[in-house]
Amino acid sequence: MTRAAGIPTLDAAAGIVIRVAHARPRLLSRPSPMLQNRFVEVIVTGLSARLAAAIALLPVALLLIGQAYPALWKNEGRAHFAPEAASAEVIRADRPGDVEGRLVSVTGAVHATERAGDRELLAPGPWLAVIRQVETHAWEESVDVDEERMWGGRLRTTTTIEYAMDRTARVLTPGEMVHPDGHENPGERWRSQAFLAPGAHIGALRVDPAQLAGVAPVPLDPAQVTRVGEAADAPIVDGAVFLGQGTPEHPELGDQWVRWYVIPDGVGVTAFGEVIGGQLREHPWKAGMNLLIAFEGERDEALQMLRGIDSMVTWAIRFGGLFALWVGFFLLLGPLFVLVDIVPPLGLLVRIAAGILLVLPTLLTGVGVILVSQTVHSTPALLLLGLGGAYAVYASIRLRRDLARTGSR
Repeated sequence: MTRAAGIPTLDAAAGIVIRVAHARPRLLSRPSPMLQNRFVEVIVTGLSARLAAAIALLPVALLLIGQAYPALWKNEGRAHFAPEAASAEVIRADRPGDVEGRLVSVTGAVHATERAGDRELLAPGPWLAVIRQVETHAWEESVDVDEERMWGGRLRTTTTIEYAMDRTARVLTPGEMVHPDGHENPGERWRSQAFLAPGAHIGALRVDPAQLAGVAPVPLDPAQVTRVGEAADAPIVDGAVFLGQGTPEHPELGDQWVRWYVIPDGVGVTAFGEVIGGQLREHPWKAGMNLLIAFEGERDEALQMLRGIDSMVTWAIRFGGLFALWVGFFLLLGPLFVLVDIVPPLGLLVRIAAGILLVLPTLLTGVGVILVSQTVHSTPALLLLGLGGAYAVYASIRLRRDLARTGSR
């Protein structure tokens, strides 16, 4: 039996919905309820619809390219934290002296003015911060998309959506699911949260515990601390407290596992910041940039961490900018790719070849921008260029004079 184009059909045995789209593809209707946790949706998109979609992406391609070059340029002149931190005045924690309004570096043990704890589940202890990490037994959604290019330029997209209950740190809401009916997650009884001591100090200087982000928290053994509330008598499994109606071996929907990480009181750190009223605060030094951070360890170790962060950010922007360029160039050829997909094997070969060949203009232009920007933002390089330019002008003038004298003779 011949099926009319654009009319959805249902294969009840497989739970598959098929729609042939010669115009704009649309989301398929709901599959058969026989397979409640697995849904398969198939969309066949025609050549004209694919070509229109590829053309619609051309402005996106130009936007990517237009944003990538400025990002690569600005990245090379971006201010780094490590040199500014290295210029900080080193002071003693117990006797800081008169350093009001100055950028300082201080090394010492951080002590809380009052113990921190999880207000509802964990009694306060000798900690500067307590981080509660929660996992929930909840519905998770997995989406697998498979594309098959067909003769004539059509594209068959098969989307398989599966649901299963598992232990997860991020609970999906119905609005985040494709098929929420029957897979609704209950509200989280406990959520991941951080609890900080109300105040802390390094010697005579006050610090905000929230600024200890550079100090790595350590896991807490729940069997060795005083638990309160629902966690008081709850079972412990693999370092986590189990809270729920089921059992750790057979959890029910909404059951949770809670574990804690802490920053111990008295941890040794090196902090960088500006002293204002006896407290370390943010040091403004560039437009929109402030320096206030602490790392565990001595000053040299802290500066090494900052250099690592600076380098990581620089390379991340470089790779990100180059990748954006490559994607932009690739999208510019999108309409061509759709047309050659009329013959699928040819379309595949063209895509592979284009992907490889586009690496060349990406590297030539992207790396070129990086090198020129490095030169422009480098004082020694600019000085050399200036001297070289001045010498070239001088040599040119002298050559003209010599030629003029020779001609007059």
